[in-house]
Amino acid sequence: MGFIATSDIPKTNAILNELAIQYPNSGFVADKVCPVVDVGEENESGNYYVFDKANLNKNIEDIRAMGTRANSPEPWTQTITSYFAKEHSLELPIDRREFKQYKNREMDLGKSVTEFLLGLQLINYENRVATLLTATANYASSSYYSTLSGTSQWSDFVNSDPEAAIEVAREQVALNGAEPNTILMSASTWRKVRQHPQMRALIKTTDSKLLTDELMPPSLFGLELVVAGARNVTSLPGASETLARIWTDYVWIGAVNKRPNPTKRELSFAYTIQAKGRTVETYVDEPRKSEIVRVTHSISDEKVVCNTAGYLYIDVLA
Repeated sequence: MGFIATSDIPKTNAILNELAIQYPNSGFVADKVCPVVDVGEENESGNYYVFDKANLNKNIEDIRAMGTRANSPEPWTQTITSYFAKEHSLELPIDRREFKQYKNREMDLGKSVTEFLLGLQLINYENRVATLLTATANYASSSYYSTLSGTSQWSDFVNSDPEAAIEVAREQVALNGAEPNTILMSASTWRKVRQHPQMRALIKTTDSKLLTDELMPPSLFGLELVVAGARNVTSLPGASETLARIWTDYVWIGAVNKRPNPTKRELSFAYTIQAKGRTVETYVDEPRKSEIVRVTHSISDEKVVCNTAGYLYIDVLA
């Protein structure tokens, strides 16, 4: 038996597992725009629905004559495709000599290692979702994304019209997928955009109690404002470290399922299809005189399920 491990076989560590579950996603927004659909541990692969406009069809007869069956629109006959959940895990050995420096505080060391490994995986998750939402191939057509340039870029405080651009995106999505409810941008983009006269006017009219320290209102022109603060190292190993925002100068506007426990039969732009969530296992590695902490962020796959339910602006800033 080790300091925090109980066996040479990986077993869930109840204390560290609870710490991982409660670990805050500070600055990370992946699950806010790509909600988690829990499909259960037995479903690491399976099918999901790709939504069309069946939910908006007005030509389905809904009158039932007495003694007859009601008409069945069969709305789930749209495309069904496959997902394959992958395990996202990292582990780190702790030398037994290191535990001696944490006498009677072994769990403090385990907590630090757990948070370090989970933080790395949250960065990976954020990058996967950012790639999903910013790849133009994931949209129905060029009608759902636009690259800004010159006077149309929102950093041009004199000529650009962010509100009009947002309304164009909202209407495009609303008439082809679902009414948008979310607008996403990076923290650095927001800090620049909030200086725009349109944004300054909006901030001034927002109840000061609702504003954060970053002067973020809860909504922007009727859309929930999601500001992504996550950063990562973009330089190669061995080179001078360079930090950058994971979400750069993109602005995404779209429909996100806000229900507490969404299912595959509910519309959203994208989902994280998850077979299993966060877990922490520990085990003794006797040959290395170490204890291993293994942190699993999830067994999951991220998929766009309605490619008309989102709109992407590229190069918002000059």
